[in-house]
Amino acid sequence: MHMRVFLTVVVSTLLGLLLGELGGRAIGLEPRQYEDAPRGIYEAPDIMHHPDAGWVNRPGVWPSREAGHLPMTVWSNGGRATGPESRKDALATAYVIGGSFAMGYGVRDKDSFAYQLNGLYPELWIENLGVSAYGTYQALLSVEPLLQQGDGDEISRLVIYGFINDHLKRNVATFGWVKAISGPSSSGPRWSSSNVSTN
Repeated sequence: MHMRVFLTVVVSTLLGLLLGELGGRAIGLEPRQYEDAPRGIYEAPDIMHHPDAGWVNRPGVWPSREAGHLPMTVWSNGGRATGPESRKDALATAYVIGGSFAMGYGVRDKDSFAYQLNGLYPELWIENLGVSAYGTYQALLSVEPLLQQGDGDEISRLVIYGFINDHLKRNVATFGWVKAISGPSSSGPRWSSSNVSTN
């Protein structure tokens, strides 16, 4: 008796799924294609493709896609501005890595925490390598080549990782996360050469 109920449930479920698929196709619905290029995060003018990390910050001055559309300066190395210029007298360099919170996305340059740290610790030069939507591994990729350079001075290898709970989803590429970064972007101003400045 239990086997008959089990088989009825399985067959009914499979039949329902098949009819749903055929019905959807009959009215013109198509399965979502993630291979279509470029959408989602790649639509943003302040982001560019990177072969290892997926995407990086595009150098220039970009209005944020959040309310207020505040300008954000990205230097030629892809790092967010953390001061008026690099300080040659700094004893060591510290790197801030992570996603949009580490980057200071949506706030003025001088209001990001990396910029604030540069003012608090004049003996350090703080480089902000945060990139919107990054997870832990992408953040590591952004700083790893810089840590392999230098004279071996341990203090120059200070890394500040801006961890948020969303990194747990990004690290394993959950379906919701992949859908969010690959779907069409609908927020923010229309981008044109009149409201974007590149350096």
